Amino acid sequence: MLRGEIGQAIHTVSVRTIIDVVVLIAMEIRLAAKALIVTALGKQNLETINHGGIGFDMKTPIVLSENGDLSIYDSVSELESHIEPVDVLNSEYEIFDSEGKLLVAKIESRRGSGLFGFLGGKVKFVKVFQPPEALIQEERLHKLLVKYLQKPSEPEDSFGALTLLELIEKAR
Repeated sequence: MLRGEIGQAIHTVSVRTIIDVVVLIAMEIRLAAKALIVTALGKQNLETINHGGIGFDMKTPIVLSENGDLSIYDSVSELESHIEPVDVLNSEYEIFDSEGKLLVAKIESRRGSGLFGFLGGKVKFVKVFQPPEALIQEERLHKLLVKYLQKPSEPEDSFGALTLLELIEKAR
C-alpha cells in the first residue's frame, strides 16, 4: 500500500511540474509577442495590447487631474496602480490621454488568494479605459495644463501657443 501512495505522490508532483512548465512557456510566449508588437507598432500602442480592444486609440502619456493638481503617467498600468478606488467612487479625478480624449476609471474586484488559499476576500482595483465614444476635451486639458504651469507673475497667454504634448512635457 505504501508503494501505491508513493507512486501517486510522484505522479502528482510530475503532473504539477508539467503544468507549471506549460504555464511558464505560455507566459514567455505572451511576453515575447508583446515585445514584438511593441517593437513593430511603438510604445503608444502597448496600452491596446494590455486592454484588448478597449482603448485602441488611447495615446500616452496619460494626464490625471485631481482638483487641478496634475500627475502625468507613461502608461495606463502605472496610473492604475496609483489611483485609489475610494477616489474613483467620489469622482475626484479627470483623466485624459495626450490627445485630450476623456478616459474613464471604473472599480473592478477579484477574489484574492489570501494566505495559502485561506482568508481570501474581494480585492478592489481600478481599471482605466477609453470608451468607444470618448469625448475629446482638448480645450479642457489645455486649460488645466496652462493653469497648472502658469505662475502668478506670468501673462495669461504665455502658454497659449503650445501644443498639448508640449504642455504635458513642461508639466512633468
